Amino acid sequence: MSHINYLLYISQFNKFLNIIRNKIPNVPNLRFPEFIYEWTTTSLELLTTNEKKSFAGGPFGSDLKTNDYTLDGVPIIQLSNITEDYLNFTERLIFTSVKKADSLIANNAYPGDLIIAKMMPAGRCCIAHDFYKRYVLGSDAIRVNLDIKKCNKLFMREQINTKNIRKIIASKTAGSTRQRIGIPELKNLKLYTPTIEEQNKIGKFLSMIDERILTQSKIINKLESLICTLRSTIFNSYNWEWNRLDTYIKSGIITLKRGNVIPKHDEDSEFKFPVYSSSIHNNGLMGYNNSYMFDKELITWSVDGGGNFFYRPKHKFNVTNVCGIMEITDNSYNYRFLSEILLAQHSRLIFDYQTKAHPSVIEKLYKIPNVDIKIQEKIAYIFELYYTKLQKEKDILSLYKKQKAYLLQNMFI
Repeated sequence: MSHINYLLYISQFNKFLNIIRNKIPNVPNLRFPEFIYEWTTTSLELLTTNEKKSFAGGPFGSDLKTNDYTLDGVPIIQLSNITEDYLNFTERLIFTSVKKADSLIANNAYPGDLIIAKMMPAGRCCIAHDFYKRYVLGSDAIRVNLDIKKCNKLFMREQINTKNIRKIIASKTAGSTRQRIGIPELKNLKLYTPTIEEQNKIGKFLSMIDERILTQSKIINKLESLICTLRSTIFNSYNWEWNRLDTYIKSGIITLKRGNVIPKHDEDSEFKFPVYSSSIHNNGLMGYNNSYMFDKELITWSVDGGGNFFYRPKHKFNVTNVCGIMEITDNSYNYRFLSEILLAQHSRLIFDYQTKAHPSVIEKLYKIPNVDIKIQEKIAYIFELYYTKLQKEKDILSLYKKQKAYLLQNMFI
């Protein structure tokens, strides 16, 4: 019997224990049958190895000067690196020197540490893995060193990421315009603490699901890497005539503009039209709205988020003011082909999130080749095949994550 079927069986079994459950509050809906005692609560501070030194926040922005950044060395944990699993390094990393990291030793984090985001949204929690020996905490990251004799790190990571705990964290940030959480609030955060044996069993089970998700993520990463290689190979193999982007803008073939300030909402029956913003994560999807700005094929790019480009097939969607919009005014260019041309060049550029990718900036940075539309369409077709395969693998990953979300909703209080 698979672990998931096993838990579903337990769920049915637990229905016969409703009377007992009514007498034992603070227990989850889905539970391994050998554990029967109530879940108690403990402050996060009491679950650490050293209550005084187990918490650390990132240095203030003034502590890291421009000349402190290097091309390698010790990576800095930025807000964008903090996911709900492990540190994410699919973006370009920012490094500081070993010397600077040593001077900020109290702000260092190490593999196995819990990393919590101070904002956007506050409380997002992950575990630092062993890709690097150590890290420097960015200004929006908090490090927590848990005592494995007192708690299971995976169990605690998943619990902090549950909706109930995140709501508690959000309430502690109420009144702050930027919705930030601080170390004092986290120290006093009350977390459910079943026996360490139950925590370990739940943590082990969740780690198996994580492995399935990780394996699928690796398949996706390989496909994305293959697409990047294909992109570079194709566009370096032809002796095309290239002109700067502003040449096509002046001739009226291509237009550039920006989106509008627009609210975001969670998806439901009313708010169903995607809102794309500056983030490079999740294809730039920020939320949903009840109306739409476009219902056509376009290219967008992130103005504030590093200048990355996105191909937008024809559908009803919105674009925020921190997102650029590129539109082809005639039939001389294929949108997929053009987006891949721009992505190939973008991979060789560095936007440090200080230099904004405004239309006036990118029109001088990028070049467009003069290529027959039939050749463009053939190249675009090749890319479409790979992107179709990529989307199928992403759909499988999405199902795994939904499966995990269901279990987490029922395995935690």
